[in-house]
Amino acid sequence: DNTELAEIVPITRTLGWVSSSEPSGNHFGGPDIQAGMLGGTRFLGVAQFALPKLATDTVIYAAAIDLSGRAVMSPRMTGQWAVNLVESSLDEVWATRTYTDVATAPVLATLNPTSRPSDLRPGLRNFYHLEPGQLSALQHQFNRGVATFVIEGAIDGEEGLFAWHTGNESGAESLAPMLRINSGPPAPTPTATPVVTNTLTVNASSVSPP
Repeated sequence: DNTELAEIVPITRTLGWVSSSEPSGNHFGGPDIQAGMLGGTRFLGVAQFALPKLATDTVIYAAAIDLSGRAVMSPRMTGQWAVNLVESSLDEVWATRTYTDVATAPVLATLNPTSRPSDLRPGLRNFYHLEPGQLSALQHQFNRGVATFVIEGAIDGEEGLFAWHTGNESGAESLAPMLRINSGPPAPTPTATPVVTNTLTVNASSVSPP
């Protein structure tokens, strides 16, 4: 009871991808988020969200991000794809982040589930959530004003490249990533209800010996 659902759209200038073949640049603000491995090049997707102010006693009860599939970018699709919540701050200029910056960002939590190639299709929306034990990491990011997610693919040395919509194309606004957070006041502490039991007191002097 008394919880609220926030639906947050990403920051356009920090939405897109970086690649190991272009270590000093990025592809933010374009039509897609690419993640995976192709021809020895590693692609990392980035989606960043500005977080609203919360009262100090607010508790996050659930959080999830969803991505809408745009295109399969490679002939082979093997391995798994994962979404990571990474350490970031509004004080950092993520719009100029490079592949090295993104690849070395400290990972706070890996969302569930990981995706296999059969889970990645154009037009299919993928949902990733934080487990209850991971929500404190997101709560920490509220103090920093931003939540940044890095998508990596074809982990474990496999190969495959997939792209999700950024929503930046005309007519595709509804396909933008969405971060949903359910929060509210702390749950009330259960109060103990006293249990009264009836007892029977026996006067030993009134009991006849056997």
